[in-house]
Amino acid sequence: MWRERLKKIGRRKLLYGCLAAAVAAIVLCIVCILFSSILQTLDLIHTRTPTVASARTPTQARIPTIKSTSTQKIIPTSIAVPTQTPLISNVPTSTQAPGAPASGFILISISSPVSVGSYANVSIQTQPGVDCNLAYKTPKGTKSKAAGLGDTIADNDGNCSWRWIIGTSTAPGIGSITITAGGQTNSYPIEIEK
Repeated sequence: MWRERLKKIGRRKLLYGCLAAAVAAIVLCIVCILFSSILQTLDLIHTRTPTVASARTPTQARIPTIKSTSTQKIIPTSIAVPTQTPLISNVPTSTQAPGAPASGFILISISSPVSVGSYANVSIQTQPGVDCNLAYKTPKGTKSKAAGLGDTIADNDGNCSWRWIIGTSTAPGIGSITITAGGQTNSYPIEIEK
């Protein structure tokens, strides 16, 4: 009885083992076929030589061969085709920087609040080459003479910027900056903190 059971179990294991091996072989064949087709595709892409266009100049065109019922043969030839030169209009171009106002300036940024002993930064956009000026008054109303303030000239993009240190003896509070550029003058608050 035990021998018969062992034979049945052995036959099942053998059957399952053969079945698993057959499935594995089929899967392996499918993978090999896919891999082979991928490699062939890649070889076609990498080994394909580019076609070289004829040595005609851009101003030459080909005349197609025309079949004729007569005994004369028409031979294709190259003929010169005139090219057009683009017209250049005499429309005046603007020297205005993109995003810049036609006159005056646009405030881009003010660093505020600014801690005592730190750098303050201001930037504007105006027209290229415009004279720009920035004056800073402390919260106590004293006009600052810090390096980085005063006159500057707008760059090719119309940008002007200033950077200066808020003195360590400056009292906290609200100071003001006054910017003049392109015929416009505006004042802005700047908060100074300890």
